[in-house]
Amino acid sequence: MLKDVATLASVKEDSVIPIDPESHPRPACLPTLDISVPTQWWYLKGSPMSFENISFSKPVPTNASNSNSTMSVPRKLLACAECDLGPLGWAEGNEYWLAVDRVSYKI
Repeated sequence: MLKDVATLASVKEDSVIPIDPESHPRPACLPTLDISVPTQWWYLKGSPMSFENISFSKPVPTNASNSNSTMSVPRKLLACAECDLGPLGWAEGNEYWLAVDRVSYKI
């Protein structure tokens, strides 16, 4: 999903922002993000072209507050562009947050 994750991203641990829309059930293959436990996130800053195969939703409303989020920029959910599996994380402006538990690379 990322061209070179070691040089582009860092892992941060923080509280969970609810990213699973209530109007759509979460796919069973995606782990639940427990809001009571800090979660590890891949954090990237830069261009959306840093991704090889990611899709962006239309801007979605946000009700959660979080220390990582300015909440002034519309949030877009991120999903796999090949199979539409998601949400894997979110984007705000040029910042991208991907749940470590929801992203893997298989050879």
